[in-house]
Amino acid sequence: MKISTLSLGLLAVLTPFAAAWDKEDREIFRVRDELIAGEGQDVTFYDFLGVKPAASIDDISKAYRQKSRQLHPDKVKQQLTAERARAAKAKDKFKKKKPPTQAEIKTAIKKASDRQARLSIVANILRGPSRDRYDHFLSNGFPSWKGADYYYSRYRPGLGTAMFGVFLMGGGLVHYLILYMNWKRQQEFVGRYI
Repeated sequence: MKISTLSLGLLAVLTPFAAAWDKEDREIFRVRDELIAGEGQDVTFYDFLGVKPAASIDDISKAYRQKSRQLHPDKVKQQLTAERARAAKAKDKFKKKKPPTQAEIKTAIKKASDRQARLSIVANILRGPSRDRYDHFLSNGFPSWKGADYYYSRYRPGLGTAMFGVFLMGGGLVHYLILYMNWKRQQEFVGRYI
């Protein structure tokens, strides 16, 4: 009994030191998932930035500045208007050129802002000490398992679910309290006659 208590205590003390994904690893996984959702399935951080995996920090910084100029949200309106003009010229020279609507501009700016944010995070990962971790996962494969952290950050119960949980827990506690009180009463009743 003493050995099992000691081993259980030792296990409880050493459990937090177990090898697990740390905060930087989870950040890499999150950014990779966003990059796949936004850019495509086979895009790596290096492809997104436009450098080779053996690139130096100076090359990464130079590519970041160049790509940042292309993706900057302030230039989206000009690029969208220029693309519309080119498309209109290619189709028909006599049709009236229609400028982009405010809704189209707004969605394009939102997409550009998201891409710009991803770009800066990717550049910071590749310039910093997390690059070794990213290269490790790139060569050995990224885990597909999503731990409890992902479930908690994505699942938010609604009012109905929360109320159901409260009533289930509260109702269970009240039920056992009533059972205990009835048992105590029966003990007193039997105790009076014995």
